[in-house]
Amino acid sequence: MKKIIFPFLIKWAVIYAITNIILMVVTFSVVRRFGVDIAFYKVSLGALIMAFFIALSVSLFRIRKGNQILKIFLGFISLAPVVFLARFMFGTTIFRYSFAIYIFAGVCSVIYGLAVITVAANAKKQEKELNLLLTAKEKSEDSDNPKE
Repeated sequence: MKKIIFPFLIKWAVIYAITNIILMVVTFSVVRRFGVDIAFYKVSLGALIMAFFIALSVSLFRIRKGNQILKIFLGFISLAPVVFLARFMFGTTIFRYSFAIYIFAGVCSVIYGLAVITVAANAKKQEKELNLLLTAKEKSEDSDNPKE
């Protein structure tokens, strides 16, 4: 049980720290630009919950077993509440028009897509390296043990 929960909590804490910093900068920008007061507890609670969903998405994405497409889909679905949390935190200040939330969701999708592409490229590279090592080892074993 510790092997599952402890790494998740560490991811959650790191992601919370990063998310909190980003949201504080966004909140400061909104307050300075629009002169609207945003409650600190909304931003803090939103960052905490956002960090949970992002950590859940990362954890689902990094599972070693299972169908890769299903893991990508589940990871993306677990990111969906982040958009609605941002709408809850900042209200109509940022998301005054309905297309703004779709733009925000699109940006999240692009970032997640880039992460998927990067991880897939890294996995292909490691697979090629391992295959080369296996073929080199098989050749060395064949030369060490000549057939009689």
